[in-house]
Amino acid sequence: MKSTHRLLIGAILLLLSFATLIACKKDNYCPPIEVKRIETPYKGDLYDIYFIDDSTGFIVGAFDYYGSRKSVMLRTTNGADTWVIDTFNLKNYRVNGITGYGAKLFISTIYQKIVDNPDQLYYSDDSGYRWVQLDGFHSGRPYSFNEMEGILLYNSKILRTSNGGFNWEEVYDAPYMAPISHLQFANPNVGYACGGATHDNTNYGYMLKTTDGGKTWVDLNLHMANITDMFFISELVGYLFTYNKELYKTVDGAQTWVLVNDKISYPYPSCHFNSEMKGCYSTEHGVYYTIDGGITWKECYYNSSITLQRAYFINQTTGFAYGNSGVILKITYRK
Repeated sequence: MKSTHRLLIGAILLLLSFATLIACKKDNYCPPIEVKRIETPYKGDLYDIYFIDDSTGFIVGAFDYYGSRKSVMLRTTNGADTWVIDTFNLKNYRVNGITGYGAKLFISTIYQKIVDNPDQLYYSDDSGYRWVQLDGFHSGRPYSFNEMEGILLYNSKILRTSNGGFNWEEVYDAPYMAPISHLQFANPNVGYACGGATHDNTNYGYMLKTTDGGKTWVDLNLHMANITDMFFISELVGYLFTYNKELYKTVDGAQTWVLVNDKISYPYPSCHFNSEMKGCYSTEHGVYYTIDGGITWKECYYNSSITLQRAYFINQTTGFAYGNSGVILKITYRK
């Protein structure tokens, strides 16, 4: 009789475990993202990242001030599982940004020997083995619509090119002392740019919008703190974070904003939203996620010994957070 009771109790406990697991999956109580640390042979600081496709990617590393005086570039061809260390063939130039369009890569540089020498843009069409000067007066991360047309943020200005980046035309100059720091296009026509400043007693942010592919821009006249990041999942629905640790949401193309959360853990998050409900952001030391549109956030990864710069997503489900000491975190949304 006792043996039968034990078997019955065991069966009940097993059924309860399965029921809990099913409920967890059904109600999204389980973490919707996975964060995995990726080891690299490089232990210096990482500045920027860009992937041509799901497999091939590049990371810009720290400048060697005393040896070759070249910046480091890490290269992967297997989706970040392994990385190979390379250097740029640009002596005395510190590479601080990388992006691209298809297989064409762009880097922004700062010359390290002559203070008055202007920043420059270079391009490569052979996966980063050879770099050619594209522009001798600007730096930044070009956003490309196609092979010829693109947008570049440069301080408080928005520039546009129609010849592949060899020449840039100023299309907007923001009437603020703060630079434009973020740019995102929800589709080929509708895009948003934002920036702001936080210093001394100053704390303000602003947002710009275009509806003609970046040819003209309108100031949306927002009255809020420094906008430190934003993400739009469509031309109408978007989120923005402020220096005051606030999260706002719009559903009408940035015309009006509703405060969603005023207890974000970090003033400079780097965010991504997989849907209107599911998203994540990285901080200096960790990664947080939401499954209710930002109302609540939970810690998914934390390590006080690392310092992360920002997060970059190569598609809707996979991204990377990177920072100092060669740290790379792979972030994956679970189905």
